[in-house]
Amino acid sequence: MTEANVIVAKKGAIAADYQYQKAIIDLVASTESLYWDVVFAQRNLENKQQALTLAQKQLKENRIRVEVGTLAPIEVTSAEASVAQREQDIIAAEAQFDNAKDALIRALYPSSERPAGLELTEAPTLSHLTTDEKSAEKMAIERRVELKSARLDPNPSSSWKAWPRTVCRLSWISTLGTTAVPPTTIPIPR
Repeated sequence: MTEANVIVAKKGAIAADYQYQKAIIDLVASTESLYWDVVFAQRNLENKQQALTLAQKQLKENRIRVEVGTLAPIEVTSAEASVAQREQDIIAAEAQFDNAKDALIRALYPSSERPAGLELTEAPTLSHLTTDEKSAEKMAIERRVELKSARLDPNPSSSWKAWPRTVCRLSWISTLGTTAVPPTTIPIPR
């Protein structure tokens, strides 16, 4: 076995490790996205339920006003239609919530042994993130598995073929409220 073969084998092993890391990163990102879909669907359902409560309250108040004579009877019909619409919204929100929970359960339990349901035990906490753009961009470039893998390629011209797709994904993931950086302005760490 020559030294060149050893170098190629080492680079192949490192590239395989990078591919494994990317697969894990993608799996975690996908699962996290599914979790946030469940959180959104749950909060959306809660909002629709509050909207129904308010519409029912408005209907009750409109009926009282019609009895007193300060409101036209057509307003009761309008409020009834609003209540019916809110009930329909709740049905759709419940279906969205059930579908989101099912998708998360299927991702967490890919085998046939799945739990019957899923309950979120803690509300997610949101906090304000403060960071400067330059350090965030530097950290993103240093940690990108695709860039690390591309640096292993002995033929740099083939790495450049994947560069535009990598930059687009990098810009999308690492953006902190600014516009994407054109690929010509991002230095390639070597």
